[in-house]
Amino acid sequence: MNPIQRLSSSAKRQKSGVIKSTCRLCYNGCGVLVQVENGHPIRIMGNPDHPLSKGTLCPRGRSALELLDHLDRLRYPLKRSGPRGAGCWTRITWDEVLDEIIHALDGVRQRLGPQAVVFMCGRSKGTSNDHLSRLANIFGIPNVSTTSSICYSPCALASKKTYVFMAYPDLSHPPCCIVHWGFNPRHTHPPLYRDWDDETS
Repeated sequence: MNPIQRLSSSAKRQKSGVIKSTCRLCYNGCGVLVQVENGHPIRIMGNPDHPLSKGTLCPRGRSALELLDHLDRLRYPLKRSGPRGAGCWTRITWDEVLDEIIHALDGVRQRLGPQAVVFMCGRSKGTSNDHLSRLANIFGIPNVSTTSSICYSPCALASKKTYVFMAYPDLSHPPCCIVHWGFNPRHTHPPLYRDWDDETS
């Protein structure tokens, strides 16, 4: 169950009021307060009592409810029913889509072998990552990849090659200069930016 589904489930149990929760749209886990009316989340705010985020939320967290309520959100499987690019789609059932996926994967395995398939996912999603690895194992491959190849992994590898460990600023003894290269923590990582700003000001 994703964070928005959990949030919606909590809201249904509590018809109105404010629910304390945690944003899981990235690994930081910032604290949030969710305003609920008639069993539906209508507003999300930073929780000032949270020890990490202290009330701050990045643009991802502030827009989290769009994942639940956006008009263009996909709510059921769609199958292309016209030429590619024509935008023609037909609604199908979950059983139908799972059968089609199984058929397509088995077709690739039969023609090219299992190594022709790679299972990919986005950011870390906890135990669901284990499910994907288990699926790959059953399929007969070790080929599981994530977006870390364009995100965290280059940072970690460059740091280890340069310093032999994952370097992190010692904010208790702040450096005279901190260089942000391709990184905007003021807007994308408020808790870290606040710590840096507090220690260096």
